[in-house]
Amino acid sequence: MIKISSTVLSISMAAVMVCVGSFPVQAAETSPSSEELNQKLEELQVETEIISDNVENLEEILSKGLNVSGYMDVEYIVDDREGKVDGFRIHHFSLFLQKKLHKNWSVFSELEFEDAPFFEAGGSKELSRSEGKILLEQVYADYHATPNMTLRGGRFLTPAGIWNINHYPPFVTTQSRPLHIRNIFPQYLDGLELSGSVNIHDYMLSYSGYAANGGGNPGSGDQNEDKAFGGRLEFNAPLMVELKIGVSALNDKLNDGTEKTATGADLQLNISALKIQAEYATADMKPGEGQTYGMQGYYVQALTNLGMWTFFGRYDYFNENDTIADNGVFVSTGGLNYHWTPTVVSKIEANYFDYQNEEVSVDHTVWILSLSVFF
Repeated sequence: MIKISSTVLSISMAAVMVCVGSFPVQAAETSPSSEELNQKLEELQVETEIISDNVENLEEILSKGLNVSGYMDVEYIVDDREGKVDGFRIHHFSLFLQKKLHKNWSVFSELEFEDAPFFEAGGSKELSRSEGKILLEQVYADYHATPNMTLRGGRFLTPAGIWNINHYPPFVTTQSRPLHIRNIFPQYLDGLELSGSVNIHDYMLSYSGYAANGGGNPGSGDQNEDKAFGGRLEFNAPLMVELKIGVSALNDKLNDGTEKTATGADLQLNISALKIQAEYATADMKPGEGQTYGMQGYYVQALTNLGMWTFFGRYDYFNENDTIADNGVFVSTGGLNYHWTPTVVSKIEANYFDYQNEEVSVDHTVWILSLSVFF
């Protein structure tokens, strides 16, 4: 919008110069008096000020307008396990609503519809039929205290690792997410978050800290007196290669009395056309009664872009209870993307599941063909 204002002012000033420059040509016929020249200049100045004010008002109106966007994706899934039926899945339809209220205030919400939700009641209070899921994944207000510091209140994605924040299908390489994501750190939290960044010479340190109700609680309130506390630090080093290193932590008491302490580390490394992304997370679980156990998960992903194509591979692991022998599962993923536009992408991927304990599940392969669109 600033460009519009500058253009209007430039045109107005040019008009002034043209008018002034045209007077000598007219002098051969009738020479305007000094008083007439001053009057014309004053009129042009008033018109320029009016145009400038109108442009500024338009900029303010547009900046405070409601911005609506979102994404959708559809998949065709082939699962080679016995009894599994191949078919299409209407996976996500998500709406983003964003509005700037003031130079320091803004609001954002994300409403997600998963698996084409359908609910029907047969005249009673109980649903006679229900399918899919509707989730208010995010809704918060931001106070931008400074350009580098924001206070957020509401429901927000837990700032832990990479994938939990940057997980939208049109902009991530795979439709399937690594197994430990959302299983060690919660998907979202209801509470307060303070985030920002600090420049240290040529380096940048980003931070976020929060206090919230903890994972597993409804939006209506906390179901225990203890609150979850945590945060994340990310170090961005513009070396000969692009390098980002992050650490995350969370302390929470679950509604069943289990004390949970989760920590994680992540890495993003870009070397020419090769992009490497990795995360590791672990949690110590101390139930009110019973044996203490741990959870671990990690993944390493590499990709490269060739024109409109992206080729990728990923290896990940998750163990939800390390006191059980051979309880983990490994997943090897590979495939490619084709980017029709920057916001429209087709994907094909194969996920091979390797279970350490065959009594838990049999090894199998899942193929996913998908189309993801951001609008």
